[in-house]
Amino acid sequence: MLILALDTSTPSVTAGVCRLESGAHGPSVTTLATRVTVDGRAHAELLTPHAVDCLADAGLAAADLDAVTVGAGPGPFTGLRVGMAAAAAFADALGIPAYGVCSLDALAARVRAEGATGHLVVVTDARRREAYHARYAPDGSRTSGPTVGPAAEIAVDGVGHVAGDPARLDELDPAAPARFGEATAPDPAGLVTVAADDLLAGGAPAPLEPWYLRRPDAVPPRRAQRSAALRGSGRDEVVYGPLVPDDAMRCAELERVLFADDGPWPAPAFLSEIGSRHTTCLAARAGGELVGYAVLAALGPAGDREFEVHTIAVDPAAQGRGIGRGLLARLLAVADAEGAPVVLDVRTDNGPAVGLYTAHGFEVVGLRPRYYRPSMADAHLMVRPARDASRPGAGGEESGA
Repeated sequence: MLILALDTSTPSVTAGVCRLESGAHGPSVTTLATRVTVDGRAHAELLTPHAVDCLADAGLAAADLDAVTVGAGPGPFTGLRVGMAAAAAFADALGIPAYGVCSLDALAARVRAEGATGHLVVVTDARRREAYHARYAPDGSRTSGPTVGPAAEIAVDGVGHVAGDPARLDELDPAAPARFGEATAPDPAGLVTVAADDLLAGGAPAPLEPWYLRRPDAVPPRRAQRSAALRGSGRDEVVYGPLVPDDAMRCAELERVLFADDGPWPAPAFLSEIGSRHTTCLAARAGGELVGYAVLAALGPAGDREFEVHTIAVDPAAQGRGIGRGLLARLLAVADAEGAPVVLDVRTDNGPAVGLYTAHGFEVVGLRPRYYRPSMADAHLMVRPARDASRPGAGGEESGA
């Protein structure tokens, strides 16, 4: 069988063509051609040309392919969506199946093929100063994960090797074993190896579903009792400013109210965001109490940057006062100062949030079926194109309504 393998779950833009054969000792995978470029901002530009180049290098036509495999994450959505969409497009155009595989499984298979033994932990960058990770037994089976969280909290007891993203590996427990090799992303052979049994069996693949692992950035508001400060403050003026470390516990409290079903951030996650030089963390206060917060992350180098809204949240007792609009407008002003685009995801059933983002220039550019777990709700991907920093009013309209 001839398999096209794609992965964009990491900064590596990976494509390859492999031959898969059954044998007396199990499946055999031979890489015929591969193209890899490490550029976290060029997935969309490079992936399809890489695939076409691989076919040419292997002396094949697209019609010769029997199937597609693609890394389904976990990974940041801004890159992962490219590989998933490309795999679906190739499969649909050629009338062949597309098999999604866990990208961490494929990275583990690559490391095994390079000689790693014993228990194994593989780690990739999840941004927000966190890591995607999974643990594997000596026989190659995954025993835990995939999971996302601070790298320093990854359990490495009894592990023979760790592998993956160097920056995240540097944050592991100092007692962790030395890293194995230099593999930081899945390779085509690993992607095919993970799917080999299903490919050879010829069964219909499951629908392609990306693994993002994080909770939604916006959900319908929950009813909650008014906080003591708000009950006594009436319509106190809302004051905007930076989040500070002392706000972390209050943010975590609001998270448990607003995002109980979607993995609320704990206080350490907010401390990490507040301490990062790559994020803008804003607070809204009324009557001296924190009633809203927002986080914007800068992705990429200055001059070639994209911003991502990590979260916007408002105390249910303070909603309806334009606080969400005020926070969003201030985040957008940061992006507009650099003339950069902004991306976010939002539940499709959250009409107020979708309306808020649309009013501020965001456009729905994609649908992520059953993205949020455990609710399995769909999500819109929304993008606000770059604005000219010199244009009057580029930062958006603020409202205290």
